Amino acid sequence: MRQCVNSVGVLSDDGTPLSPARPARARWLLKKGSAKVVSVLPFVIQLTYAIVEPVVAAADLVIDDGETSGMVLVEHRPDHDRVVVGLEGRTRGREISDNLKERKSLRGGLDSLTGKGTKMDPNAH
Repeated sequence: MRQCVNSVGVLSDDGTPLSPARPARARWLLKKGSAKVVSVLPFVIQLTYAIVEPVVAAADLVIDDGETSGMVLVEHRPDHDRVVVGLEGRTRGREISDNLKERKSLRGGLDSLTGKGTKMDPNAH
């Protein structure tokens, strides 16, 4: 999976999640001493000062499941919608299933033509 959009998680001084910030704003807050690093992976900062009325934008988590699955967190702002985080992953379900069938046929568990089990000769060595 890969992250499509850079964003930094932000917590208020009491640990309440706030809207994510851009990395440049996070660097500015850290240099100014207005924030401290809480987590490196994922990168999250916590403000060192109290916010009287925090504004948290509404957000939707969109999940697309299929052979190529993905998730997007979309933040709704008054003037535009913003993608906060986008993730994409590819499943190996079909590839794993085919590999298991091939291994089973190589062990003699299935006759490759009929798909039925083959009987082993107990006298064969």
